[in-house]
Amino acid sequence: MVMTLIREQLVAQIEQLDKKRLFQKVAAGTELEEFLQHRTTLNACFILLLERSAQSESEYFQTVTERYQVISIASMLRNSGNLLDDMQAVIFKALSGFSPVIDGEKTNPVHFEQGKLIELENGRGIWSDIYSLNYTVAINQQ
Repeated sequence: MVMTLIREQLVAQIEQLDKKRLFQKVAAGTELEEFLQHRTTLNACFILLLERSAQSESEYFQTVTERYQVISIASMLRNSGNLLDDMQAVIFKALSGFSPVIDGEKTNPVHFEQGKLIELENGRGIWSDIYSLNYTVAINQQ
């Protein structure tokens, strides 16, 4: 499925550019609930598909737009300086301008839309960024 393929590429891109190994886990959003319940790692990043929309360009092609939420969770218990800031910088560098590949073709670049602090309590910081991308797919072809 296309969204899984894109999400896997976004995960791999963050892991590749995390040179300081700030993230103990980078994964699809399907693992977020388990992480929050069990807290087996301290610093993690999860990518969730928020929405997908499409607009037909012709009877053969349509432009698909997808929006992804990237949730960063950081332990703030140790003297880690600006850990959430550092994590956001890695994610921004990894995703902004990155073009995933679908069926051998690059999509348009990923764009940063917005970010905000979700929670900062109990020794944990949670930050959310929204990224979007669009690409063209063939339809009605057999």
